[in-house]
Amino acid sequence: MKNSANAATASDTQREESAQPGLARDGRRNGDAGGTLATVTFIVLIAIAISLLGYMVIR
Repeated sequence: MKNSANAATASDTQREESAQPGLARDGRRNGDAGGTLATVTFIVLIAIAISLLGYMVIR
């Protein structure tokens, strides 16, 4: 009975998230796009720096 009382007082947002855990998980997963973009940008910048360094050494 204690759980039913908590469910009755829970906000709509809390009930929706608990009823559909996949949607909450997807929302968190999409938040990582900035980290992925930053990692790719960092790797590209490192590649450019190594290329320029190689060009200067050969020249």
